[in-house]
Amino acid sequence: MKIKKSDRFYNTVQGTAVAHAKPIALAHRRVCYDLNQASPAAVAAELGMSAVDLPEYCSTGIREVDIMLFNRCMSLGQNAMATREQIETIAEWMDQHANPNWAFALGSDFHHANIDLLLNECGFTLRSGGIAHYWRDAVPVKHEVAPEITIIEAETTQESQLFSEVVGECFQMDRRMDARSANLIGRKNWHCFIAHYNGEPAGTGAMMNTGEVAWLGFGGTLPQFRGKGIQQALLKARINKACELDISGITIESAYNAGEEQPFPVSGRNIQRLGFSLSHVSENYSRNKT
Repeated sequence: MKIKKSDRFYNTVQGTAVAHAKPIALAHRRVCYDLNQASPAAVAAELGMSAVDLPEYCSTGIREVDIMLFNRCMSLGQNAMATREQIETIAEWMDQHANPNWAFALGSDFHHANIDLLLNECGFTLRSGGIAHYWRDAVPVKHEVAPEITIIEAETTQESQLFSEVVGECFQMDRRMDARSANLIGRKNWHCFIAHYNGEPAGTGAMMNTGEVAWLGFGGTLPQFRGKGIQQALLKARINKACELDISGITIESAYNAGEEQPFPVSGRNIQRLGFSLSHVSENYSRNKT
């Protein structure tokens, strides 16, 4: 994939122009929208799931889940200057369809020069924390893991149930969302993996082929198996699976805690050990509390 000059974003963390931020942002919004669509209709109705995907932005909401990651407007201002009217229209939709804990998620690019001021004028403020986005070229890695670890790609109904249960436990999510995780097995463009340690389920990881970029997510390890190389093994399996596809790069995410001595969690440092480089950080703007 050739990166056009207009696709170059400004990196708020490193202060350098980066060439991969726009394809990463596009992959991220495609994943978020597809995850919203993957839920069974009954579960989507019960949890209040909604999504809208337009050329200018993508918004997703889950009214019954108080997690900002699932209640955001993404990509506003990436393709054109954002307007006050857009912000007000999005805010009205989010107020109706999302949990009150929702935000505008902004990755820095040239169009964002004044969007922070515009959001401030509309009553939205930068919040602490965000998402760190990483990039890696699609090059295989040596898949050497401890003999106690085995990785399988989930395919059967039983494996889909196991995958969803481990995901739910790893991330401590509303267990009604297990059905969404289970539905990813066999879904177009998705590959889901389960790690076992000495035969016991230990962790999960997933990959979505978004077109030109493979997105890696759902990387979780059960508490009793942490520190045993589970995520490294799952990362290697997904990287090599992605390299079998006709893609140019691989992206993955971790939390980012601005202002802290260690802004990147252990997962972020593990990610970089496997050849990923930090591309940029997307930050959250939410409504001022009254």
